[in-house]
Amino acid sequence: MSNDSDLSLESVLAEILIWTKLIYGPQVGAQLKEILDSKEKRKVYEATDGHASTRDIESSIGVNKNTVSRWWKEWSSMGIVEPGPARKDRPKRIISLKQFGLL
Repeated sequence: MSNDSDLSLESVLAEILIWTKLIYGPQVGAQLKEILDSKEKRKVYEATDGHASTRDIESSIGVNKNTVSRWWKEWSSMGIVEPGPARKDRPKRIISLKQFGLL
């Protein structure tokens, strides 16, 4: 591909992303608010960066590591986290709650 094609493809993808966020953003935000129905869940979700362990989150947020593990399993089945880049047992959130004003 030439540079002109790359720029054109990038601009089309950027525009698709903008429209997708405009159309689905409110629905996604509402779903996340319903799923992450407590301040603790929202904090744990935001800390779920693919690198932090359950113990790391327990010590930084104060939620028991077993609870964090249980939430991770639930969120994985709902599709709101994905396997972490280094370790599959340390999931990564798919989106930041800051984008929806939920933090």
